[in-house]
Amino acid sequence: MKIFYTILGIILSILILAIGIFPRIGNHIQVESIEIYKNPTIQTRGDIYISYLETGSFKTLEGFLFAGGSFFKPQNGSHMAVLISHPSGNILIDTGIGKNIDSQYESMPTWLKPFFSYEKKNPASEILLSKNIAIESILLTHMHWDHASGLKDFSNAPFYTTKEEIITSQSEAAKPPAYMISQYEGLTNSKTLEFKDGPYEIYKECVDFYKDGSVVIVRLPGHSPGSIGIFVNLSPEKRYFFTGDLTWRREGFQFLTHKYFISSLLVDLDKSMMGKEIARISEFQKLKPEIKIIPSHDSNAYEGIEKLEQNIGR
Repeated sequence: MKIFYTILGIILSILILAIGIFPRIGNHIQVESIEIYKNPTIQTRGDIYISYLETGSFKTLEGFLFAGGSFFKPQNGSHMAVLISHPSGNILIDTGIGKNIDSQYESMPTWLKPFFSYEKKNPASEILLSKNIAIESILLTHMHWDHASGLKDFSNAPFYTTKEEIITSQSEAAKPPAYMISQYEGLTNSKTLEFKDGPYEIYKECVDFYKDGSVVIVRLPGHSPGSIGIFVNLSPEKRYFFTGDLTWRREGFQFLTHKYFISSLLVDLDKSMMGKEIARISEFQKLKPEIKIIPSHDSNAYEGIEKLEQNIGR
């Protein structure tokens, strides 16, 4: 049976490549007007630092990442976690690929594995242990398998997500290629984000996580029911906006395009909702170019941020 599904996966891959002669399918996002609901005052903070941890990687073709991309151009992608070092406690944005990914991945149907292969690097928990860095909290952009794989590696740290994401992750919809229940089954350390801190930039509601304007969370639904985006502000000139999987590459915002339509069918919940957010963020970026937009899996988007690597010999 496994051989059958492997062959089926190969056949589907060939068909998808053949369909690639129509690369612009799905590239139909219309420009959206935006309104700034609150223009925040950003303070320069010398006591907050940001770095990223590459927990895994994958190889694919550009055409699978965004509509209009080339099916003849190989691309590398990454499974990242992001460390925010803050005097009130360190945050990890997503966990990336965790220690137990191989056993977790057994729930992925064989025919889907060719589309979601990964190469393991060092888990975030091991990198941080080698640096003697403790994690106070985890913010999940969403609970899909490649973002939540390491939750049980940090069982003492509460993880924050939306009520919608928690409900979905425990429902019949929680199945691959999006969710893997084994990653969070039995955990009791989840906390629900409450969007009670008023408007922020182009968003009508937010969570000011530390109540100091340094880490601000907004809703970015569409890829999953409860996806979020996270602003990290180090100074007026040094701001980041982590957008999860709303797009897989910055080109999605640049060219106003979704993921390749087959990729989107497999992983996205509501393309209409996503399209409006992609268009709004595209316009927002033009208005505030000092904000660096970072899709989770776009390796190039992390350029200029320090990479945290495991100490040798630990």
